[in-house]
Amino acid sequence: MKSTIMLVGLLLTLLTALNLNAQKLYTWTDDNGVVHIGDQPPPKTDNAEDVEVIKYKEKTPQEIEAIQHKKESLRRKFDKEEQIEKARQAKIQAREAEEKAQGAMQQAQEE
Repeated sequence: MKSTIMLVGLLLTLLTALNLNAQKLYTWTDDNGVVHIGDQPPPKTDNAEDVEVIKYKEKTPQEIEAIQHKKESLRRKFDKEEQIEKARQAKIQAREAEEKAQGAMQQAQEE
């Protein structure tokens, strides 16, 4: 029983510590309408509008690997779609060239 309570307490402490280590990102718009993003809050001299604090949590190696796999998968899908589009464009150009050649042949026969 004591070990369960200690384990729960340890987990809560760990979760709290992880949350405290998360970085904060600030976004704000200055007087000139320029949007700023940084880890420092806006300067007091700026009449900052729309200040938003974003907590950034470091990704685990497993999360990074999963993101990289998804990125690679999307890249392969994009490359495949690009190849299909190039093949489609090549067919269209070949058809247009064939029609142009047939028109030239008909014109040559008429002359």
